Amino acid sequence: MFRTPGCKNQFCSRSGLLFGLLFAFVSASANANGFLDGSLASGWEDNITRGFSGSDQHNSPFLGVSLSGGKLYQLRTNTSLVLAGSASYHTFSSVQGLNRFNLTADVSLQQKFGLGPYSPRLSLGASIGRDELKGGERDRYLYAVELGFSKRLNQSWNVNFGASRETSRGFNERDVNFSSLPNATGATRPTDPMDYYNNIFFGSLDYEFASGWLLTGSHQTIDGYIVPSAVPPVASLFKHAKALAIDPAFSRLQVLYLLKSRSSVWGTNLSVPLGADSAVDFAYSWQDIDADHVGSYQNFQFSINLIHRF
Repeated sequence: MFRTPGCKNQFCSRSGLLFGLLFAFVSASANANGFLDGSLASGWEDNITRGFSGSDQHNSPFLGVSLSGGKLYQLRTNTSLVLAGSASYHTFSSVQGLNRFNLTADVSLQQKFGLGPYSPRLSLGASIGRDELKGGERDRYLYAVELGFSKRLNQSWNVNFGASRETSRGFNERDVNFSSLPNATGATRPTDPMDYYNNIFFGSLDYEFASGWLLTGSHQTIDGYIVPSAVPPVASLFKHAKALAIDPAFSRLQVLYLLKSRSSVWGTNLSVPLGADSAVDFAYSWQDIDADHVGSYQNFQFSINLIHRF
């Protein structure tokens, strides 16, 4: 359940705003130019915690369910506005402390340059989301702005690229008794590792087969921060981490570290239509993380997603 008791007034009001926007978008999808999609996902994720040593890396099968809806408004011949919202729940069978509930609302303005399917498109979007997990130290709001460009090259190929800025803001900061942790004498740090930003540069290439199957390859470069979870003591990280908190996902036996990082994420997705309104997606992604004072390490994810448009 989405909990708001005990939160600060500004966060409660923002939660109410998210619910209101989501309800409005889903309601609007019943009208012309509206959409309402549901999905069910199952898969496996390696190194969920983004841990940097073998003992800190946790793997698990997962299940996910989501509902998204919205409406497209045609402002002018080549200009459109899309309002959308989504709700999702993600659960891990092996690490239930990382189960996550998310609400997101977003708006996107799209400009098409010219007529016909091969005309390039420019989009500017903004979103606000809220993540809730066990405990509170991982709870956050996530704000994002994105500038994207896309163009269909021919009947089969489509290219998309752009940049975005993500800002994460935690809202359940708790005091950390550093003296109770090994090798932490004199450590004083901010205690909300969910306060950070990421600059993201992305690109993707789609190929549509004559059968209707769609194959996508993608890449992201992420410059900003990473929040790994590790069992203390990791003495050097107490010195270099930008923020620290006890990780509630592991009965407070691990510590969250906010570290400066650079990451590359490679992904591929095959979408197979099952009918006019349904498809199944097979997705794989691999991330290489280079974190300051830690080095390079990886994680990957594989999933099968069943998607239906109502």
